[in-house]
Parts: sequence; structure tokens; C-alpha cells
Amino acid sequence: MTAREVADPAGGCPEPAARALVAAAFAAISRRYVLARHQIAAAVLDADGQIHLGLHLDAMVGRAAVCAEAGALSAARLVTGAELVAVAAVRYPKPTEAAVARVVPPCGLCRELLLDHAPGLRAVVHDGTQSVLTPLAGLLPHKYTGTKWPSDHPGLDKEPAMTTDFRTPALDALAKEIIPEEHFEFSAATARDRFFNDTRMLDVKQWVHNAFRTNPTPMLGHMLDNLALTGTEDLLDLGCGNGFILEYLRPHLAEGSITGLDIAPAVLDAARQRLHGTATECTWIESSADDLSMLGENTFDRVMANYMIHYVPNLARCFSEVRRVMRPGGIFQLTTDRTDSMLEMYDVHFAALKAMGAPQDLFKASPKGRLSLANGGDLLGEHFERVDTVTWQDQLRFTDAEPFMRFYEVGHNHCCASSEEDERLTEDFFAQLRERVRAQVMRAIDTSGYFAVTKYTGSFLCR
Repeated sequence: MTAREVADPAGGCPEPAARALVAAAFAAISRRYVLARHQIAAAVLDADGQIHLGLHLDAMVGRAAVCAEAGALSAARLVTGAELVAVAAVRYPKPTEAAVARVVPPCGLCRELLLDHAPGLRAVVHDGTQSVLTPLAGLLPHKYTGTKWPSDHPGLDKEPAMTTDFRTPALDALAKEIIPEEHFEFSAATARDRFFNDTRMLDVKQWVHNAFRTNPTPMLGHMLDNLALTGTEDLLDLGCGNGFILEYLRPHLAEGSITGLDIAPAVLDAARQRLHGTATECTWIESSADDLSMLGENTFDRVMANYMIHYVPNLARCFSEVRRVMRPGGIFQLTTDRTDSMLEMYDVHFAALKAMGAPQDLFKASPKGRLSLANGGDLLGEHFERVDTVTWQDQLRFTDAEPFMRFYEVGHNHCCASSEEDERLTEDFFAQLRERVRAQVMRAIDTSGYFAVTKYTGSFLCR
């Protein structure tokens, strides 16, 4: 324990319930703080007005630790069956840190655990200026930044305050109205020879998704959290593309290794050049993701396939091969979309096609419909004992139509309409299509200040 004067963070809570919980948690951790043993205390409020406390138990043995929120939940359930309505956790500063106690959010596992026992639970979260109660369910898709390291801004939690749920009844209704049941399907050869014969499509997508996002945590941060890397893992990336994701992950594999596999030699070479000279051991393989015959059994701790599985010819063989090359206790992360992801882009696209009297076979959904967040769990469940789904949301916002038009034309081939040669569809056809789409986007910008494209995406974590 420490004799330092540490201010009670309850003063930053405008709501009485939040203030009471934070004060109780702070009092508990102030009494029981021990370096490397107890750093966080939590308080849970039940519907009868009683507060139940829990203490964080850290350990030096791997991940053998118990969160304070789990302890508070257990303490509550020992004495009452009353509904649990709110939770707060307070982190006490280490001796080497500024003397500032912080309100911290539940970690990802605790969010799931608490909501399983109390679906309506609210958590006290610091929003950058004050600590307020927010529905815990709203935190589930968003990144959790751990509490073991000091904050860059004492007094504030490092996790971005991202609690927006972009789903609305209007968007749900629009999705039912415009997203077709049938989706585009493309062969691996088409992907290799047309989409990824250079890096332009990937470059545009990666630029737009990062430059115009609303979620302060990038999708790459979401993927990194899912993989739970310690730095020593051997990782296999199926469909590694231009190495954009691997470049982000590489510092977290400093003592591990990376194997990138892709069917397209042009993007595979770009990945090789991107990571050239790094200390992490890198191997590059030109092959299809359903042929891993060159790799040995029990070779990788982590395998990932991000936004590419819909191109793989034989999914069952791919998943069996992943299972074969993955070590016991490993994780296979497969990232894909909901079929209504980027709904607004498809809305203006289909509206333009309809106005032009375009062929009916162009009115199809994204090729990711082959394995989406809706149907992927069942397919993967045939090959893995445990399949968890972790969702994530974002919204791209454009105040200028031109970046969106590059995203639409180059990044998505006019929502796949120009993905394959079709003698019916001339350059004049696509020029007119682009003008009609651009006009709709500009009207939206004039009306709302920006054109929004909402992303519903996520990962299957297979073990």
C-alpha cells in the first residue's frame, strides 16, 4: 500500500448512482492496493440499493488473474438474487505513476460475463470529461485498452469513448428493402488476374477505411485484440494481400514469425517488399488458401483470413487445413461483413442502376454473402469446437464526393458491376452510372453535411 494522497475520482461523476459506486470502489482499492497483486476494485449496485465489492487479483503466472468486476459479481450473487443495475471499477496508481486514480471500463471478457448475468447493466465510463453511466451492451463491439500500463493522460482512461450504435430502424428497413438475396460470386482466377493483378483496389480501400472512419479505434486494433498476441506466436495470414495488416501486427510478433500466403503474385510481392528488412522472420507462399500442403501439422499459434474467404474455391478443405496446421490452443480469426454492410453505397448504386434500366443480373449483394456474419458460424462450427463472434461497427463520412467515388469505382468495381468483362456494359454505361451516383452523394452532402457509409463487420474466433 501507499501513503500518498490520491484524490477520489467520484467527484467527476454527475450522477448520484455513479458517484456512489465510484466512491465505494475507490475506498476499497485505497485500503487494499498492493503492487502487482491488487490494483483495481469494482462495485456493483443491485436493484435494492445495495453495493457489492470485488478486488482485482493479479498473478505472476501467465494469465492467472481475476478481474475486480468478476469478484463483485460473485459477491453480489452470494447474498442476493436482486437484479444488478450498475457497475464501476477504479484503478489505483502505481508508485511510479502520477497520484491519480482512474475510472476504468470492464475488459472484454467481463463485459460478456456481466451481460450474461445482467443484460440491462450499465457501467460507469469516463467520456473524456466526466464519468457517466452508459449501457454496457454498447461497449461490446469496441476495443478495450488494458490497465496495466500508465495512461498517457493521467485521469483519463485510454480507451476511446466510442459507444455509438449506428444501427437505426431506418437503416434496418432500408436493408430489407434493397439488399438482394442473391450475391455475386467470383472465381479465384478472377480475383488473381483482375482484382489483385496490382495493389490499387487494396490501396484505395485501406486509405478510405482509415481516413474517413468515425470509430476512433481502427479495424486493425479490433483484429489485434482478437488475436491476443504475446509477441512469440507463429502466425499464418491466408490471403495476406499487400501486407497492410501484417505491417500493423508485426511489432506485436517481435519474437515470433509471420507466414503470408496469397494466390496473387503481384500483391504477395508488395507484402514482401512492405516487410522487407524487419527483424521478425517472414515467409511468403504463393498458393490458394485451400491448399496448405506445403505446411506441417501443428505449425501455427494464430491463423487469420481477413475479407478474402469468399474467393477460396473449397471452403471445407480450407477449414480442415487450417485445423491441421494450427497448434492446440491456437486461434483462427476469420473476418468478414454482414450482407448489409456499407448499405448506403448499395442504395445509391441500385437507385442509379434502376434509373438507367440496367440488366437485372447486376442487382446482387456483396460476394461476402458466401460467408457472412450471418451464415459463417454454422459453416465454421463443422470444423471447430468453439466459434465466437466479435462484431464491430464504423461509419465512413465523406464531405466531398470524389474520395467516395474512388472508393466506389476503384475499391469496389462499381459494387461489383464492373468486376468482369461484359459486352453489354460499355464505358459510356459506367460513366453515366458514376454521374448518377455522384449526384446522389452530393445531394446527401448538401442536405446532411456528409455522406455516410455504415460498416457492419466482425470476426469469427475459432478454437
